[in-house]
Amino acid sequence: MIGNDACGNRSVRHGRTSGHIEALEIVTADGVRAVADRTGLRAADPHDTDAVERVARLEADVRRLIEADLAPIRTELGRIPRQVSGYQLHHLLPEHGFDMARALVGTEGSCAVVTAATVRLVATAQASTLLTLGYDDVVDAAEDVPEILRWNPTAVEGMDEAIVATMRARRGPQSVTGLPHGRAWCTRRARRRRPGGRRCPCRRTAGRAQGTGPLHLAVQAGGSRSPGSWRSGVPRVRASRGRRLPLTRI
Repeated sequence: MIGNDACGNRSVRHGRTSGHIEALEIVTADGVRAVADRTGLRAADPHDTDAVERVARLEADVRRLIEADLAPIRTELGRIPRQVSGYQLHHLLPEHGFDMARALVGTEGSCAVVTAATVRLVATAQASTLLTLGYDDVVDAAEDVPEILRWNPTAVEGMDEAIVATMRARRGPQSVTGLPHGRAWCTRRARRRRPGGRRCPCRRTAGRAQGTGPLHLAVQAGGSRSPGSWRSGVPRVRASRGRRLPLTRI
């Protein structure tokens, strides 16, 4: 996840891996052990004078590299929300505090080998619901994304008939069951309110969808089996659309 700055279905709420990295313990190509944190680079062992000197030179070189190209780094990098593997030099800008830890995320070991990491954890929802929508094709599904995102989902996942066909071919027809009608599907997870709270976001989303086209739906409260069904790509919350549904898909 650190190597390619992973950002899966929960990135719509929590962002990419790089946004949760506080420090990385690394080994450079010449064998120096160092710690990259939110403000720079330091030797892992402050008593290792050779390592301290090598790391100081390395950090100085990187700072010169950034200072030589501040304008293009500011204007060209860091503009894509789901930019993953690559060299995210914008984290090294002065206004970002020379964040060496997050700049290394996504470099896939080409700059250094990561041996340990300090990360920031995010609490997961204690209760959630799942909603799955079926579409004629992935284009219809993609067109619905902006509308679904308005309801602030905690996770979004999409798949098409090719993925389903592959799974069934490899693991049998019963490996994927219960999907709503369609050739592409989108699943969203949302926090479920406690009894007496506001209406479930999945139901609000589905209600809006029903206002723009025929939609059959079922909403499932997350339970002990929900994580497994979510990982399998076949959540137990289902909704199926008719021949036309101009809603934004998830």
